[in-house]
Amino acid sequence: GPFLAMMQLDVYDGDARIDTLMLTKGTTVLGRALDVDIRIEHASTSRKHCEIVADASGDYYLIDLKSSQGTHLNGTKIAPNEPQRLSDGQQIRLGASARVYKVILSYDGASSAAAASAAAAAAQAAERERYERERQQQEAERYEYERQREERAERERAERERHEYERQQEAAERERFARDQQDRAERERYEYERERAERYERERAERDRLDRMIREPPADAAPPAPMMRKNSLGSSSHGGSTGFFAKT
Repeated sequence: GPFLAMMQLDVYDGDARIDTLMLTKGTTVLGRALDVDIRIEHASTSRKHCEIVADASGDYYLIDLKSSQGTHLNGTKIAPNEPQRLSDGQQIRLGASARVYKVILSYDGASSAAAASAAAAAAQAAERERYERERQQQEAERYEYERQREERAERERAERERHEYERQQEAAERERFARDQQDRAERERYEYERERAERYERERAERDRLDRMIREPPADAAPPAPMMRKNSLGSSSHGGSTGFFAKT
């Protein structure tokens, strides 16, 4: 076949062309892994999804690398590990992604210089577009990172304030409990001291009353009876008397 000067993939999202990828290697791997040549971040894309290989004659072939969601060429799913020769204008789609990769082939010939110049200009434009897109993506990622960082800081601050509020509430509750315990103990001690003082006063009043009764008998109490003694005749007489009858 004719010598293949270069190949590129025009990337379409719907009807809009969003990127142009120049294939400059003998084997170009597409997938989701970090070390592939063309990285495609989509949930249905395998880590090493498919590859485009140039043979010695300059033809390009699309090979599915046993991807989980398959590789489609012009809407038809191709079999794994079976090379499919690519031609100009064909469309490649990976997995369930809506993004389409259109094959652009430039053959050597009379217009090879013009084609190469146009391809170089397209490559430069694509490179500028890619740079601008990456810059915007980096800006968006940086903005998103800052936003998430601020949200995380705000959540952490709110969490610290909540913990501090709960700590203060617990401390206040412990202080109230301790104060209530102290007040209860003081009331109990006061009641105990008051009852003891009242009991002491009652006991002292009772002792004083008994002492007064012993020292000061009541005024209406009868005087004690005088002591009686017997004389020599056996009759009783008042003390100090020599007897009522005299012996004759």
